[in-house]
Amino acid sequence: MLRSPEEETLLPQSKRVGEKIRKYKRPEKAPIRRSLWVNTALLIIGDILGAGIIELPGNLRVLGWGVGIPSIVIFLIVSYYLGVLVSRLASMFSSALTFGDLAEPSCGRIGYVMAHWSQQIYLVLTCGLYVLLASKSLQLMLYDYDLCQPVAGLIIAAIFLIPAQLRNLHEISFIALLSFLCIVGYILICLHEMSGHEGGGGTTMNIADDTDFASFSSALMGIVFAFSGIEVYLEFIAEMKDPENFYKALRLSLGTVGLVYICVSSYTYWLFGQDTPPVLTKVIKEGTPLRVANGMLLVRSVRA
Repeated sequence: MLRSPEEETLLPQSKRVGEKIRKYKRPEKAPIRRSLWVNTALLIIGDILGAGIIELPGNLRVLGWGVGIPSIVIFLIVSYYLGVLVSRLASMFSSALTFGDLAEPSCGRIGYVMAHWSQQIYLVLTCGLYVLLASKSLQLMLYDYDLCQPVAGLIIAAIFLIPAQLRNLHEISFIALLSFLCIVGYILICLHEMSGHEGGGGTTMNIADDTDFASFSSALMGIVFAFSGIEVYLEFIAEMKDPENFYKALRLSLGTVGLVYICVSSYTYWLFGQDTPPVLTKVIKEGTPLRVANGMLLVRSVRA
């Protein structure tokens, strides 16, 4: 039954929202729901665990125990809470596949355009970051060759075209398992190389003495970036067979990522102290371990 604008404003807010929700049913061309919560957990781990771990020990050196570890825990909790909110919105608006779809019911077409294109631009820029990371990994794999980064970047961009042909996240979830194994292998190589380190020390509860505002902000944002990934949660949920199980995937994935982050960054900082390198790769000496470790990072970056 049609109502006039005056009658619409007299309706209770909960009823107006309920009627809006019913208008946004799952579209016919939406992705097929076939992913289990385990597949989704692999996707989240593969999306989050990667570039963040490389700089995390260096960020902990800047922030010290007193700020660094609590910051990791706080942003872990915030990441989980945001994931819960996205899951609730996805259950209310079953047609929402992007944040633009969530913005349209409350903010109209302008809200849709702003949210949708903000998300798309962010994803494109993030892909650029992974191209840079992968090209650097390729350079370190071939460190005895004079390979400049622009050429390495073009090679990586060509390689990126292969996984880009996969058209749904369910298929990518199986590749995410390979990504996870690669980043675990990279971490194990780093831990093995660090095991023979002597000296270091000088850890502190306080912020490092040589820290200025820029380095403090960079270290803190590095931890925030280490937990980024919420921008694609809606796409993950859209392909889940049982979307209500997203909480299981979220707990398993974020619990695993948080444990790895705290253990690896704490162990590195404990060993090296104020000599902790800004990039974890620097603890690996030249030779086969360096080639293998960067090869694993390359595979992980291409999957991302």
